[in-house]
Amino acid sequence: MPRSDCRQRTRDYPFNRVAAFDRNHWPLWIGLGGRLPSESLAALPRNPQLVDTMAGRIQYSFSPVLPALPLVMDGKVLALGVTTAQRSPVLSQVPTVAEGGVPGYEYQDWWGAFAPAKTPRAVIDKIGKDIARVLEPADVVKRMLDQGTEAKPSTPDVFTDFVRAKIEAARKLATLSGIRA
Repeated sequence: MPRSDCRQRTRDYPFNRVAAFDRNHWPLWIGLGGRLPSESLAALPRNPQLVDTMAGRIQYSFSPVLPALPLVMDGKVLALGVTTAQRSPVLSQVPTVAEGGVPGYEYQDWWGAFAPAKTPRAVIDKIGKDIARVLEPADVVKRMLDQGTEAKPSTPDVFTDFVRAKIEAARKLATLSGIRA
């Protein structure tokens, strides 16, 4: 079976269990029309979750790259796919979830800086430029890549649009899944 065929792998384990039905998992579950066999357990911290995966106590789990990377590199867990639109620079041999059988799937953790709504625009612009400047040096870029992440600084306006798009996407997922406030 091809390593990247995530849909087939989930069929091979009809009683898959995940350690946490978290923000990475539920869009995939919905993307598969609720057909990803799983039993949601109480959320475990990432490291015990990975230890349980490595030991075979749970069949699969979702994790950020950083805590999983040493286990993948040592061959202790198999990386089935990355949730980003493109392959990870530190795990280039691992397919994306979209390549593995869920077309259009993408989820990526992101971080941003926020300020009170009435903060003067000049202060916002200065903070944005300072953050971009700190993330720019080659040694910072390399260090982040070594940890499985990339900085993508932008302008405050671009980031505001990004956040609004993420809120709308989450709203659509909630509607699709029947979640109500």
